[in-house]
Amino acid sequence: FNESIDINIFMALQISKKCMELGETIPNILLMSNIGVGKSTAISYFAEINDYDLVLLRISNETPDTITGYDIAANTDNAETTAAKHIRPSWFQKILDNKKKGKKSLLFLDELTTADTATQGATLKLVNDRRCHAEYLPEDTLVVAAGNYANNLSSEMTVLAPMLNRFIVYNIMPTQKDLKHFMCKYE
Repeated sequence: FNESIDINIFMALQISKKCMELGETIPNILLMSNIGVGKSTAISYFAEINDYDLVLLRISNETPDTITGYDIAANTDNAETTAAKHIRPSWFQKILDNKKKGKKSLLFLDELTTADTATQGATLKLVNDRRCHAEYLPEDTLVVAAGNYANNLSSEMTVLAPMLNRFIVYNIMPTQKDLKHFMCKYE
């Protein structure tokens, strides 16, 4: 537990939680830092102690269809009828199931900065509209993303500019105390 970094992350996440409690628009939080600072661990811990079910989407491993869902041919007996049916992605179904059970969800969009542009585009629509296809996220769903600074990425990776406009970007900068704590773990 890296005290000062985790406190900074918790303070950033608390903004969304507080806005939700006050019935205000819930801002999306994007935590940016160097690799290995502990963003994912701190977000998991925040979800656990605040009674959120953590729904993880590692965006770098997803495709636009796994973000938005799938359209499939509908079963029909009439050969002249063509129709499609939309299938919800499993992550979204989990959030809806949580809502039915009275449990809050924290949708964690991890590794946002290493996703390709098509997947970021699908994620942007999700974040901007707070919906998946035609269905909205439950109002008590927190959306939090994490990414790494550009100097830690290959030159082919970039974050879509509109994506940054949809988040409160919170930079996590380790202090000298944090680095000392980190180094002590590996002595």
